[in-house]
Amino acid sequence: ILAAAPRASACPFCEAPDVTLTQQVHQSDVAALVQWVAGKPVDREEGFPGSTTYEILDLLHDSSGTLEKGGRFEIVRYRAAKPGDMFLMLGSFTTTVEWGSPIEVSETGYNYIKQAPTKEASAKERLGYFVRFLEYSDRLIADDAYAEFAGAPYEDVLTIVDLMPREKL
Repeated sequence: ILAAAPRASACPFCEAPDVTLTQQVHQSDVAALVQWVAGKPVDREEGFPGSTTYEILDLLHDSSGTLEKGGRFEIVRYRAAKPGDMFLMLGSFTTTVEWGSPIEVSETGYNYIKQAPTKEASAKERLGYFVRFLEYSDRLIADDAYAEFAGAPYEDVLTIVDLMPREKL
C-alpha cells in the first residue's frame, strides 16, 4: 500500500500556505511599496463606496509602464491607516492597474521581499536566502520564510543542509 501511495512533494509534517509573498510578487504585473496618504470612508447615504490614496515609494516592477516613484493613485475602497503607514501593493494590468488588497509591511519586510532571489534562481540559492529568516522577529518575514520551506520539495531542502543552523535543529 505504501509503495503505491504518491510521494508528498513538500514537508511531510506540515501543510504549505497557498502562495508565498515572493510568489505573489512574481505573479503580479505591478508590485510597489506605497504609503497611505488619505482615505474617505464609505458613505452609504450618499452611495459612496469609499476610497484610499497611496503614494508610491518604490517600484519592484511595473509591466504597465504607467507608474513612477512619487506618483499617487486612488483605489475605490477604504482602508483605515495613518499617513505614512507602508504597504506592499500588487496588481494586475489589462488596460488599467487592478490593485489587490494592501499588505502591511515594514521597511525591513519590504527589503526582505525586494532582495529575495528570483523565481529562476536555483533551489539552493532560494532556500539559502530564506533559511536566515525562519525565526526572524518580524512575523510577516518569518511566516513567509517558513512558507517557502513548507512548499519546497524535500530534495530541494537537502541542497542547503550545510546552511541549516544545527544548534537550533
